[in-house]
Amino acid sequence: MKPFVVTLFICCFVFTGQPACAGGSLPQKIIKAEQALKKTISAPSKARRQIAAAINHLNNKLIRRAAPPQPWQHSVFYIKPSWQMPVAASGFVFQTMYEGKKEIFGLISAHITPLTLKPGEMFDVAFYNGKKPLVVQAQLVLRGSAMRLDAALIKFKETPEFAAFVKPLVLNERKVLPWATLSSVGYARKEPAYAPDRKVRVLNPTLITTTYTLQRHQRAGFCGSPLLNAQGEVVGLHCGSLTEEAWQNQPAILPKGQTIWPIRYHNQRVSLAVPSLLLGDLVRAYHQGGSFKRAVLWDSIPVAEVDINEHIESVAVLYPGEDKQLTASPVSLAGKEPFLNEFNLRETFDHPHIQGIAVVIQSAPTPDKTYIRRTYVTDLKSGLTDVTRETLHL
Repeated sequence: MKPFVVTLFICCFVFTGQPACAGGSLPQKIIKAEQALKKTISAPSKARRQIAAAINHLNNKLIRRAAPPQPWQHSVFYIKPSWQMPVAASGFVFQTMYEGKKEIFGLISAHITPLTLKPGEMFDVAFYNGKKPLVVQAQLVLRGSAMRLDAALIKFKETPEFAAFVKPLVLNERKVLPWATLSSVGYARKEPAYAPDRKVRVLNPTLITTTYTLQRHQRAGFCGSPLLNAQGEVVGLHCGSLTEEAWQNQPAILPKGQTIWPIRYHNQRVSLAVPSLLLGDLVRAYHQGGSFKRAVLWDSIPVAEVDINEHIESVAVLYPGEDKQLTASPVSLAGKEPFLNEFNLRETFDHPHIQGIAVVIQSAPTPDKTYIRRTYVTDLKSGLTDVTRETLHL
């Protein structure tokens, strides 16, 4: 058999999960693959290495199928790609109490849910149970803004199998300590993935920035995995990563008394996570008709409000110009977002001559490709705010 034909034969097993010829269980596939490998003794070494790697992959797959699920796999699932949800991603189950009753929800990343998937629509998720995956139907309930609360709340069609197998996690909405070491578990390319020793780099009310150990080829599908503390409680939801160099190349502007070292390790990665405080807002919104707004403050002065599906689009400080009229000076958020404290914008934008502030809040696009933009202009001396609203189209 020619080397390229053999390689194609093996790839049919590995990437489709189906035999290249009719019939055949996973052990049978391995036997056939090994037989094919024997026919390539005279083939180029590259072809032999490719086939040997494929056989190793099949062996590992067989071992994983035979192994019992790890404790975390009773709580964490992966999304099966389908026409409703055309990506593979992670998510997790958690439990809350409301009016004395237990409630079970799930969380996934908002940015992996297509606009065409509307609240109320169903899609499949899968739990690894050591045998055939336990497939459960999930329903999209609420979707946050991928630019801020990058999470979507889901509910499950609770079957007896689901109730017997699943063990929900607990949200810990208390603030993570700046020196904490966290970890994550989830699925990357539908394979179990671990991200241990995630050191906290920067904290603010809407974002946790940590170090990150998974390489590029390992992390696809990891978004939506839970960020865990030492007690196994959820303190955040993993929503992405980027290189140190792309993140920040200069010392950060932080509140008085807080410091962070300059970033010089460009071969490393940092990762971003939505804190559990905001994840809990999705549940609160669920019980309040789909909306839960938080005030954006300048010290104790409310200067805007932002809902679960909205984010701060821009900020401009207002100060008196040469003509003594207030002049707007837009501030780029590109380098400040990891440090943006919505509960006190003064920590990020303070200036001795500021007399006012303009904050633009923008909603996530709707399925009909429209979004809402509100502009809040606040006089910091009087505390009075003027609000304008417009509906825009993509």
